[in-house]
Amino acid sequence: MFTYRDFEMGTLGLAWTGDLKNAGGVCEKNGHYRGSMKSLNTGIVTLLNYGKHVPPAVSHVTLAHEIGHNFGSP
Repeated sequence: MFTYRDFEMGTLGLAWTGDLKNAGGVCEKNGHYRGSMKSLNTGIVTLLNYGKHVPPAVSHVTLAHEIGHNFGSP
């Protein structure tokens, strides 16, 4: 998912990491977590960093990085 939110401390993306011991990752199904239905198989990439537009090449690399987390890369 892409957003235009300026995350703290220069963060460009966030993703759930696939792990055999914990919930999250690309194969995770929707479920009840902490009292509500959630999808822990998502990643977010922002197009805004420190108030400026992120170049497309940086967004593409960030997306690939977050997908790596979804597949279990730490």
